[in-house]
Amino acid sequence: MNPDFLKNVNGVDKQKDDKTVCPARDAKCRKCSKIGHYANVCLTKLQKRYSQVAYLGVLHLERKNTTNIDWTVTIQPPDKILCGPDKNPTKTLGKFRANIEYKGKKCIEEIYVIVNLQTCRLGKPALFSLRLGPNLHSICQVPAVDPNSKFPELFKGLGVMKGCYSIKLKPAIPFAITSPRRVPIPLLKQTKAESERMVEEKVITPVKPTELCAPAVIVPKSYANVRICVDLIELNRNVMLKLHRLLLAKKTE
Repeated sequence: MNPDFLKNVNGVDKQKDDKTVCPARDAKCRKCSKIGHYANVCLTKLQKRYSQVAYLGVLHLERKNTTNIDWTVTIQPPDKILCGPDKNPTKTLGKFRANIEYKGKKCIEEIYVIVNLQTCRLGKPALFSLRLGPNLHSICQVPAVDPNSKFPELFKGLGVMKGCYSIKLKPAIPFAITSPRRVPIPLLKQTKAESERMVEEKVITPVKPTELCAPAVIVPKSYANVRICVDLIELNRNVMLKLHRLLLAKKTE
């Protein structure tokens, strides 16, 4: 090995004394832009650039900061578990008390330090103390309207639709025979009164007893009333439904 050459830790051979034969004597470094060495042997450290996240509000301390170093606030262990909108707990580092000021309004609140929080949040006490909440005094009082007096025809029974509607059944359908259900004796008077009311409002029509019937269930309601529920599943299966075909896009042009 030639003693006039030494090998540095970066694996590049250079001459010990004579710098005129160095191949990098006129090369420009791509890291520090200096002449005389390559970038792979440059000893200048890279300075990383950090973008500061904007903070919504300013924390003023009692003493004046005369240096360019940020203040360090002593935080205390958190006493609450803060959760996000998805009910998942956040990673809280601690809390500290600070004076918040906005347009002459001041309040002292506890500030919680949360990891990876993109936007600062204010609670309800701070919002109302700083007058940032909705102005409840600006709501206009609207007089209440009685719907019974304004629309009396809508509150007089069920009403009857104009015209007649014919329900057609499928031909040659097997009739479903169901045994009639008994009406409980304690609900007999209420059931009779409810059926008479439905006849007066033309909801149902009296018919003669037949072998074909649909099961009905008497359901008690509040205020000593009952509701008559009829099971029309077998009838609906054999009803001929009308087809309302939609026009094609070509025909609607």
